Amino acid sequence: FTAANIIDPDDSPVTINTSVSPSPLSIRSFSVVPNPATDHFTVLGPAMMQGHAWLCDLSGRMLTSARYANGKAEFTPNSMERGIYLIYLIADDGRNTGVGKLLLR
Repeated sequence: FTAANIIDPDDSPVTINTSVSPSPLSIRSFSVVPNPATDHFTVLGPAMMQGHAWLCDLSGRMLTSARYANGKAEFTPNSMERGIYLIYLIADDGRNTGVGKLLLR
């Protein structure tokens, strides 16, 4: 069992389970393309899953989110500084989650 503490934009702590349960839709991996990114990137994963993708800084603060549907979530990170960020992919049922890294240039 692994949990990550995320801080959403209104500074309320949110704890999400970042462990992956063995199920047909478990997210053992997903892709972020292009990575490194500059002004646009897409999170690609299981086509049947519905949920959200969160873009967080390394302290765990959620900076923005996008709806994940039909196998993708798209981001346009306006006015964000270059650096390393975390992407959390969370299914609507809360059971299937994944974490990845993104480099913004």
